[in-house]
Amino acid sequence: MKAGNIAVLLKKELFQGSKSFFVVFAVLVPLAMALFVSLAFGTLFAGKASLGVYAETTSAFLDHLRDDRGVKVTLLGTEEELITAVTDGKVDMGVLLPEGLDTAVQRGEKITVTAYVWGESLANDRLTVSLYLAGAMRALAGHSEPPVEIVPIPVGDERAMPWSERLLPLMVLMAVAMTGLAISGSSLVDEKINRTFEALNVTQITIGEIYFTKALFGIIVGMINGFIILLINRAFGNHPWFLLGLLLAGSVMMVCIGLLIGSKVKDTTSFFAAMKGLGFFLFLPGILFLFPKIPQWISMVFPTYYLIYPLTEVTLKGRGLEDVLIQFLVLLALDLLLVVITGKLARRLQTDSV
Repeated sequence: MKAGNIAVLLKKELFQGSKSFFVVFAVLVPLAMALFVSLAFGTLFAGKASLGVYAETTSAFLDHLRDDRGVKVTLLGTEEELITAVTDGKVDMGVLLPEGLDTAVQRGEKITVTAYVWGESLANDRLTVSLYLAGAMRALAGHSEPPVEIVPIPVGDERAMPWSERLLPLMVLMAVAMTGLAISGSSLVDEKINRTFEALNVTQITIGEIYFTKALFGIIVGMINGFIILLINRAFGNHPWFLLGLLLAGSVMMVCIGLLIGSKVKDTTSFFAAMKGLGFFLFLPGILFLFPKIPQWISMVFPTYYLIYPLTEVTLKGRGLEDVLIQFLVLLALDLLLVVITGKLARRLQTDSV
C-alpha cells in the first residue's frame, strides 16, 4: 500500500462520504439518542457528585474535606440526618466517621468506616465520591495506603439502575456499529455502482487500498462518535485509555462486517435491508442489558457482547483491564478473524479485476 494513494482516497471519503445518507443517518441517530437520554434523565446538566459526612467526635479528617470541582460536601449533625439525606437522594454517599478515626489512621491501625450509598445514584458519581474519599484519607494518613476499610451499605432500592446507565452500553454500541457499518459498507456499494473497481486497471490504486481507506475512515468516525457518547454521559471512569482501546477494537469489528456486507450486495436498497436484518443480531446484547432479570449469559453467543461487557464493567462499575481481560481478548480475536477474511476478499477481488 502506498501512503500517497491512501491520503488521496481518505480525502475523497471525507468530502464525498460525509454527504451520504447512510453516513449522516448513522452519525446523527446515536448522537440524537444520547442527547435525548441525557436531557430526559438529567445526566447532561447534572450537578456535582455529593457527599454527606457525620463525625461522632471532632476529627481532623473534616479538615481535608472541601468542595471541589467534582464533589459537593455536606456536613450533617446526626447519623439519622445522614441516613435521611442518602435515602432522599440529597447526597450520593453518606460517610459515618467513627470515634478514634484520626488516632487509628495515624498509628497505622485498621479501622472500619460506614458509607451509606444511595441505590439510585449514578455509578459515575459514586466512583467520583469514592476517589475523593480515598484522596482525603491519604492526606490524613500521610502515606499512600491508609488502613481504612470503607463498608458500603445500600440505602433505598439498590437494584434500581438509572435508565441513563442502562441505555449507555446500547448507545455506545449503536454509535460504533451504525457508523462503522454505514461508512464502510455503503461507501463500498457506491464504488460498485459507480464502477470504480473496473477503472482500477488503468490506475495505480488497488482494491486493497480502497478497502483499507474505507475501514480507516469508518474506524475514525466510529471512535469519535463513541467518544462523544461517553463524554455526554460523563462515563470515562478510571481507565479512559482502555475505553479508547475498546472503541478502537469495536470499530474494527464493525467496519469489517460493513465491508463484507458491502462486498456481497449490489445496490443501496439491498445494503439497507441487510443493515436492518443484522441490526437486531448486533444490538441484542445492549437490549438485554436493559432488562437485568433476563439471563445475561444469552448475550455471550453474540459477538458484540465482547464489546458491551467490558464497556459496562469499566464505565459503570469502575473495573479495569484485569477484570475483563478474557472478554477483551475474545474481542481482539474476533477482530483478527474478520480482518483476515476481509483482506482475503480484497485480494481475490484484486486478482479478478486484473
